[in-house]
Amino acid sequence: MKLSIFLLMLCALMGCTQHNVTLPPVSGEPQPVNTPAIIQELTSHV
Repeated sequence: MKLSIFLLMLCALMGCTQHNVTLPPVSGEPQPVNTPAIIQELTSHV
């Protein structure tokens, strides 16, 4: 039973990945995600 559910989900995921091969175009200016200010903000909560 678990194997059949696993195979069904795998088939569904493989079908989705085949249809969405190309990524949509990006608009705007890319923003860096690893600036020192952002890293400090993320590590201050740890």
